[in-house]
Amino acid sequence: MTLTDLMVYDRVKSCLSPALSRYVLSLEANHKEGWIGRQGLAEALDSYLANLPESSGRYRFVPVPQAKTGIKPGNGKRETQPGNVML
Repeated sequence: MTLTDLMVYDRVKSCLSPALSRYVLSLEANHKEGWIGRQGLAEALDSYLANLPESSGRYRFVPVPQAKTGIKPGNGKRETQPGNVML
């Protein structure tokens, strides 16, 4: 386990819906180390979402906040002029 593992794990967990969060907490409670690791988390979320009934009306994805980089997806160029500050 590295600091990076913990940071990624925590970041993913912070973006989960309440239902997914409860599911992950139940898995962690049953795990001897108190956490399931990045790979275990990814597999658990994949399994949970894959087994949602189609008629549940729930979204079948986990929303992830996007970082504001100032780079357009298409061309990779920044949209700032010299001297402008990007937030």
